[in-house]
Amino acid sequence: MRILKATDEYTCENCGHTHKVKINLDYKNKLWLNSRYTGEGLSMAQIAKMCGVSPTTINKWLIRHSITTRNRGRIRGKKFDS
Repeated sequence: MRILKATDEYTCENCGHTHKVKINLDYKNKLWLNSRYTGEGLSMAQIAKMCGVSPTTINKWLIRHSITTRNRGRIRGKKFDS
């Protein structure tokens, strides 16, 4: 799965011009952030990359919205090979 970023561009099939991706990356919105972090299980780093900010910024907004954070180094539902 490729995660879109706010800086991504695409070539329009209708006009052939290059356009910037227009997606709502509202990490300051509690419902949006909770949906990505808790619902989809994305990491702070993944959300940060999507939004063009640092993982620290995402962490600060999770704390502001009282969204419980996961332990570091583990993505929910995934186990790493040892």
